[in-house]
Amino acid sequence: MKMKIKIVLACLYTAGSMNGFSQQYLKVSAGGGISTIQYSSAEISSDLLAPSSIGGGILAEYLMFFNQYVGASIGVGISMAQSKYELDCTLNEKMPNYSFDDNTTKDFVYNAEFDNWEESQMIHTIDIPIGTMGKYSFSEKITAMAALGVKCQLPIKATYKVDDEGERRTTGYFSDANVVVSDIPHQGFYTLDGGQEGNLNTKSIAFAAYCDLGIIHKIGKQSIYYGIYGQYGLTQINAETENVFLNRWGGYDSPLNTTAIDKCRLLSFGVKLGYMLPMKYGQHESMSLENEFEQVSTDRIEVSSESED
Repeated sequence: MKMKIKIVLACLYTAGSMNGFSQQYLKVSAGGGISTIQYSSAEISSDLLAPSSIGGGILAEYLMFFNQYVGASIGVGISMAQSKYELDCTLNEKMPNYSFDDNTTKDFVYNAEFDNWEESQMIHTIDIPIGTMGKYSFSEKITAMAALGVKCQLPIKATYKVDDEGERRTTGYFSDANVVVSDIPHQGFYTLDGGQEGNLNTKSIAFAAYCDLGIIHKIGKQSIYYGIYGQYGLTQINAETENVFLNRWGGYDSPLNTTAIDKCRLLSFGVKLGYMLPMKYGQHESMSLENEFEQVSTDRIEVSSESED
């Protein structure tokens, strides 16, 4: 956690020290839409378009333009993603069983019957986006802006919880004796009720690509931002592990903490609403959107005059 705080402070210091740009703004925004933990395996997967995949976040950014059209940005924010899977089936796996009678090991089938088993996962991250931007003024009131970049994500809280109504029953089938063994808890055959919960094992840092498209609408002296955004995880968010999902001797754990899920990424897209504030540094004030449009209009007139000549 100390390392994550140092990274955030270093990014904020870097942003605050960049005072040589022609235009600078502070942009504060909030967004929401589909924000899910995307994963899949043979029997377990997350549903993209579902109430369980709704999320969002808040973000503060420094926008630094080299000229009237091109710039860069850096920011810090907090976002939340969630997902859910449902199991109503029987999963099985072959496991070794040692016999003390003849000192041999024979495989048996370990069955786990899931009934109305629903597990929800949620991950909160600190986000540090760094990207490039472009903008173009159509009028004194309307300016289009686009951004593309990479986002560093630092998980700060990751949890899972199973619905209370779920039930899992484990049994063993021994083919050599043609018997099914159940209700022997100390041998790993028992009934487990829902309500299980715990922490997800995540990496300390992950990366994602992001894209923003929007409009800056000037209302009086205020500049409001309306836009859409998208994000795709470039690296997986779950930590590598050797633990298996169907564990005869261990208790229940989320499949995201086991080898059942090898790739787990954060995916999101939605709408965004924000506020743009021009920044001042010493005696230099950034160019307002209205002055910028006047400058663009002047440039167009000069180009037209030169063409006529």
